[in-house]
Amino acid sequence: MALTAPNTWTYRPRGVGGDCGSFLVQNAEVIYNGALVVIDKATGTPAIEGLLKNLDDLSGTLDWFVGTARPSTNYVTGDGSSVWCPVDTSGPTIVHVSVAGITAKPQIGDLVYATDENTLTMTPASNVKAVGVVERYYATTYVDCKLFTPMECMAFQRG
Repeated sequence: MALTAPNTWTYRPRGVGGDCGSFLVQNAEVIYNGALVVIDKATGTPAIEGLLKNLDDLSGTLDWFVGTARPSTNYVTGDGSSVWCPVDTSGPTIVHVSVAGITAKPQIGDLVYATDENTLTMTPASNVKAVGVVERYYATTYVDCKLFTPMECMAFQRG
């Protein structure tokens, strides 16, 4: 389900603190704090790699998962030219999060996919991005999910 307010996931950074980059936000895109975000490389120019937008199941093959949005307010609305959003690109762990399709401990290490900026699943599908792996199993549907860094995601998608 798409976000309409900041999500309440608990994050554990990788290592000591996290890497953060700022990206130009796509025109009219509303990005909430904690949203899973991608760079839409189809909107890129020689000066920028592409514009930041929410991850969704319509994301094309040119989209690149970069992390979780961390705006200084609850959300930002892009204008395509002057609104930037900080993104945690460190590959943090989302703690005790619901993931559709998780059923047992043997799924630790399995890929986790995102169907939008706030929904995780174990089921791959067309245009659905692998964003991390199951790190810890609590009970049916609840796990710790270690997100990929942008470079890990890119390397994984290229095989």
